[in-house]
Amino acid sequence: LNVATGKELWNSENYQNLLPKDVTEDSEVETVKYISELDAFMIAQKDGLNMLNAKTGEKIWETKLFKGSVGKYIYDKASNQIVMVNFKPTALAALFSGFKNQLVKINAANGEILWDATFRGTVEKELVTRKPIVDLNIVGDKLFMWMDGIQCFNIGNGQKIWDVTYENDISKSSSGILGAGKKRTSYYHGIADPIYTDNAVYIVIMGNADRSKYVEKHDLQSGKLLWASEKITGAFVMPNIYKTGNRVMVQVGGKVEVQELRWEEASSGASMAMGALMGGGGSAKQWVPYIFYDYKAQKNGILSLDDATGKTVWRSEKFDKRITDMIIDNDKTVFVGDGDEFYSYNIESGNQLFDVKHNDAKVGRATDVIDFGDDVV
Repeated sequence: LNVATGKELWNSENYQNLLPKDVTEDSEVETVKYISELDAFMIAQKDGLNMLNAKTGEKIWETKLFKGSVGKYIYDKASNQIVMVNFKPTALAALFSGFKNQLVKINAANGEILWDATFRGTVEKELVTRKPIVDLNIVGDKLFMWMDGIQCFNIGNGQKIWDVTYENDISKSSSGILGAGKKRTSYYHGIADPIYTDNAVYIVIMGNADRSKYVEKHDLQSGKLLWASEKITGAFVMPNIYKTGNRVMVQVGGKVEVQELRWEEASSGASMAMGALMGGGGSAKQWVPYIFYDYKAQKNGILSLDDATGKTVWRSEKFDKRITDMIIDNDKTVFVGDGDEFYSYNIESGNQLFDVKHNDAKVGRATDVIDFGDDVV
């Protein structure tokens, strides 16, 4: 359908043999995925994969060599090729249908499979959104898969080059879904995404029971550990790191995304009907989804690490109550607030350039900051 007018552009009854989506909640798969770079749809069937022109419905190609769900993809415009993550919809379905965890590189023009490779681990999904917790990045001639650590592949032939295993999800490191009974809670985006440069990758590692976090620098070509920073104890989240010049800026503390399922009364049409059938009036209890951002009580601060050694050059721990996200200006200045005051530091030296008290502007506590060009909101 044309979203603006509601006019039907095309329809087809040729795709009946779709992957099942109703086995269990955890088995939810995407049977249709939109590839924005190509203005095309990928349709996953039990026996293969199809690509269709989004405007006309014309089949561009099909392949029987790809079985499973397109959980994540990355498009390489220069070569007109797609690398896709195929993962098993359920363990039982995979056992009987031949699904397997694989990375597949496909020629976007004709659907030719250029290579496939098996990856380590299991693709998990977020509690409410059901988004796959996996990411892909292409740096030079290498493909990086971020899931249960980092796996590095040769983009040309799919051969795995190196592999570093670590927990990159807070809820997973805390033994899965938190809470029981009438509420399930998971936290996301509390660990910084990896930073890739021409010769290195920087990652945040979670420690043991002391909730410590630290940064590691690995050689991009071999995966060799080059250095590890000091351990920051009491750090529940370390959501942002930033590489600039000979410094690596680290944000300790900050907001996290919270996804919850709460067992409570809901007044949707379906629940009202269910409540009437059960004699409970116009509502019935069900799992109700919530998504919001929150600040966790923990040690907050910012650190500047020496890129050559990983040693701490300077730090600021003025953020006893909370800390906003960092804003970097021209790779020279970092701006960050604690809710009551907003600070500016020179990244190289750590010298404080200024601070702004929110009371001077007669406003309350700040909960977020926005990079607004030459200004900060």
